Formats: sequence, C-alpha cells, structure tokens
Amino acid sequence: MGEIALSFLGVSGEDERVYRHCLRRPRTTLSELCATLGLDPVDALPRLRRLRSLGLVRLAPGGRIAPALPETAVARLAAATNGRGAGHESGRVMASLASLRAEAATAGGSAAGRPGVELVTDLADIRDRVTDWAFQACDEVLSMTPWSAITPEYLAFARPIALRCLRRGVRFRSIMVADSLGHPPTAAYIDELARNGAGVRLVPTATERLLMSDRRVALLPARGDVLDHGALIVTEPGIVASVASLFERAWAQAEPHPRPAGLPETERRVLAAMCSGSLDETGARAVGVSVRTYRRRVADLMRQLGAGSRAQAALLARERGWI
Repeated sequence: MGEIALSFLGVSGEDERVYRHCLRRPRTTLSELCATLGLDPVDALPRLRRLRSLGLVRLAPGGRIAPALPETAVARLAAATNGRGAGHESGRVMASLASLRAEAATAGGSAAGRPGVELVTDLADIRDRVTDWAFQACDEVLSMTPWSAITPEYLAFARPIALRCLRRGVRFRSIMVADSLGHPPTAAYIDELARNGAGVRLVPTATERLLMSDRRVALLPARGDVLDHGALIVTEPGIVASVASLFERAWAQAEPHPRPAGLPETERRVLAAMCSGSLDETGARAVGVSVRTYRRRVADLMRQLGAGSRAQAALLARERGWI
C-alpha cells in the first residue's frame, strides 16, 4: 500500500516503517520485527527508542511492542512540533491518519476485536492507556477518586493529563473526597483543577475509583480502589453506560468546590425562570420585574457564568450548584 510520509511531523522514513509494522502486528517482538523488516537489532533499537520518546510505541508485558493508536500518534506528533506545518498541511495530516488507520485495520486481533472488558495487570501499560485516552478525548473526561490523600507519584502522573485536557477544551469533571482538602498537596491539585475550568465536587466518602473518556471507555480497579491488582478496561457500551450513571448519581449528590457565592434572592429567581425555558414575559412576571429588567439580569448572570447562551448558562449554573 502507498505510504504517506510523516516527515513533515518529524518522523524519518525508516522510523515510520517500524511504526507501521507495529500497527500491522500490535503484538510484535523485537526479534519478529527485525526478521520481518530485515533489520539488525543494533539498528532497530535506536529506532524503537526514538518512537518511544515520541509516544508512538510502548513496551508491553512479555517483551511485546505496542503501538499508539493512529489518532494518538498524529496528535502527539502535532503537539511535539507545536503544530508547525500542520496548520497549512491539514490535507497531508488527514491523508497520513487515513493511511495509518488502514495499516491498523489489517492487524489481527486489533483494537476492534478486543473484548468488552479487558483485564490489564501491568501498571505501566495501564498508565499508557490512560495517557492515550487523554490525547484521544474530544468531549469529556470523568474521574472519581476515593482517596483522602493522593500520592506525589500519582499527582505527577495525573496533573499534566488533566491540565492538557482542559487546555484542549475537553470538559473535565472530578469527584473527590471532602477529607482530601485536609491534605495540602491534594487540596492544591483540586484548587488548580477548579481554577483551570474543571468541574470539581466533593463527597463525604466514595467507594469507587473510576475514570471515563468520552463515555466510550472506562477504567475500574480490578479489586478495591487501587490498581495494585490491575485494572478493568471497559468498552462494552452497556457497562460503560451503567458506570456513567453511577458517576452522574454521585455528581448530583456532591457539593460543588469551591462553594458558590450566595446569589441574592431576585437573581436566584431570575436564574430559575431562565433555566425553566419560559418566555421572558413569563419569567419577568414570575420574578416581579419588567421584561427589560429581567433581560438585563439574565445578561448579567450569563456574564458571571461565562456562558455564551442561555442553554449553556443553565448547564453551568447546575454544575456550580447555583440552582
């Protein structure tokens, strides 16, 4: 098949050849790679190290070389080059992505054939999967953490992933345990999430640890609330929907963080009328003000919430616990 070179994204032709082989054979080993491509291990190892530094492959259990998904690979390459050339080469980017997807589609036992619930026991592999999700997420990431204190090691892993999602405009909601505010490093992390636009809510206790990306894939501990015994990677739609419902129930009962400033009674009534979807005339009568005053207060509330529409304002108000 004709290959679309990734050189404009900083990958040499020989390194791309190795990555494409890993896409076609996602469970390959170094010896198999060398035999198939006619490479000496002395030449293959530096190429694998370069690909690993770019986030295009990782070492999986059993000496297997696991490739990043094409979408993740292209996103990482674009980020590594700070978008140089990519903005003017969107056609080449899309053609390269299509070509890489075609390679991956030929793989026996590809991602499309994975079971709906997969047990992953290697911690490095679990974290690589989570990092991949962060690059692939387009809509929303959900997180529930039942720990009163997050370890420095986990904070160093989780913080850049969460902030990267927020910078990309991905909605990020996190449920934490209220006692975690008594642990300074964890409290600082929670406050940083909130400052950067994440939705954060607190619960007295939480028994579940979960992470979900775009409501299509979820991570659950195989046992307890830590990953010492591995993680369950869930892609079965019915199970994912049930996990999302669990999160939403907990979210609805949790307290917003930081706690919203109290709204004057009139503003609260204006907000309630606006969120009900009633006509301005109806809302104004319910609040007891003129239509002009009602509309002005609606506009003021939208500015406070940073909303571009009334529908978005209603959503943000509910997330912040204003109504």
